[in-house]
Amino acid sequence: MRSYANPAYHQGLFYLIGGTRSLCTFDPVERDAKLLDLPGNCDTTTAAITGNYLLECNGKLLSVYTGRMGEFVRAFELNREAAAWEGLDDLDDTMLFLSSASSLSTTSKGARICGLGNKVFFDRFREKDSVFYSLATRKFHSLWSRYENNGWCDTKEYVNCAWMEPNFGTHTEEELVWFDPVEEEEEEEEEKEEEEELASFHPAIVEE
Repeated sequence: MRSYANPAYHQGLFYLIGGTRSLCTFDPVERDAKLLDLPGNCDTTTAAITGNYLLECNGKLLSVYTGRMGEFVRAFELNREAAAWEGLDDLDDTMLFLSSASSLSTTSKGARICGLGNKVFFDRFREKDSVFYSLATRKFHSLWSRYENNGWCDTKEYVNCAWMEPNFGTHTEEELVWFDPVEEEEEEEEEKEEEEELASFHPAIVEE
């Protein structure tokens, strides 16, 4: 099966997606692969899809499809019991960050960013402004301007890039101490002077 989406690791299995129905699972322990044919996915033809993404979100497996020039964005959640994809119309306070290399999810509360829940960020920019898709308005917007569009025709895609999740946890005082090259150099000079001073007290060796 050929897949253009990045694989996702979910509940001990690797998942790869192909087309609108095929889902492949790989068990790294048993070294076993299975191909599943799941109904209920994207309500459009495979030919109209130009991007698909897989990611884990709040303990669930999600798939997101995009059309040509962003004419549509569809999000789905895997129902493991029914072995089917179910459409998602609302992400609540969750944000999705998608790219061909990596995809991740976080909550606007966890990221300490208010008002950005229920949005999907892509690896696209309008000038230097990040572009996202809102599931509430069903349109694309930019982060720092009043940009609004039904697609991403005036945006630029950044290829070969990946999303990285920062660590917003607490740190100890030792972890927050940054390396100071000037202070480090001064300490090395002091140590050198102390060594020279100690060496001056050593008795000289006189050859007979």
